Amino acid sequence: MQAGQLRRICCPPQAPIFYTVTPSQIEDDPTAEGGEKAWQPPVLAMLSFDALNLRSRRLATDAAPIEWPSAAALVRGDCVSCYGQRFVWGAEHRTAAQLAPLRRRGDAPADGLLQALGARPGDDVLALAQRAAELGADGVGQREAVEFLAQASQLPPWLDEAMLARGQAVFLQYSPVALLSLFYISLVGGFSAPLITKVLMGTGYLTSAKKGKVMERLVDTHQMVARCLEEGALLPGAEGHEAVLRVRFLHSSVRRRMLCHGKRGAGGAGGAGAWDSATYGVPVNQEDLAATLLAFSYNVRNSPAA
Repeated sequence: MQAGQLRRICCPPQAPIFYTVTPSQIEDDPTAEGGEKAWQPPVLAMLSFDALNLRSRRLATDAAPIEWPSAAALVRGDCVSCYGQRFVWGAEHRTAAQLAPLRRRGDAPADGLLQALGARPGDDVLALAQRAAELGADGVGQREAVEFLAQASQLPPWLDEAMLARGQAVFLQYSPVALLSLFYISLVGGFSAPLITKVLMGTGYLTSAKKGKVMERLVDTHQMVARCLEEGALLPGAEGHEAVLRVRFLHSSVRRRMLCHGKRGAGGAGGAGAWDSATYGVPVNQEDLAATLLAFSYNVRNSPAA
């Protein structure tokens, strides 16, 4: 699914969404054939969307919230307040100390495949891997390509395909407010985190001096999201699944470039241009990626801006 298809599905030209309207006004539309147009139910659903009354935002406790970070040990059931969000501490939550090891982890399978294939900046690494896997035992990086593609094609045992399809449908239905949340909540909030912006500054992702380059990169991200939203798009071999793999290879390429640049800038002994792994961890590490996933899911679902 392309960005244009997503736009046509969610925002048909005859259905202006961003204005005040009541259900009776739409139902009394004299141009409606048969009393109702196909776009009316999803538009009405979006107009009645109440982001502040989602079940996930209802706290089953009257206790005063504990401000994060807290010196006190948190236990299950504690009400926690952080960056304007309130939530109940549960078994799935992790403290900063528990998350710290994730800053030392990159993506060993993808990093190793880039090295084995001798991939260069701008290469379509997925296409290179698929070609190497088909060449037989004599192909450069053939073993690594076969192993990586086999691993990437395995569905995790916890995956609920019905729930995945439901999530894709919800994101499509509420895509206007979802995209607003991504731009004005996730983008601004995430890109103001010092540990994340170090990589963004190093790559020029949002600081490029070239006119239009920043918007081009944001549109690329939008297109990746759009490709993931069609039902079945995230299953192995589908367009969305391949789009995600390409982003994974892009992250590996950035990681390798920044670490190599740091070594050259450091002259082997630290200095200007060196990547400070002790402070920032591995570039594009697993903690930052987990935070990004939450920005694309939790922030969208729970954002008051929606």
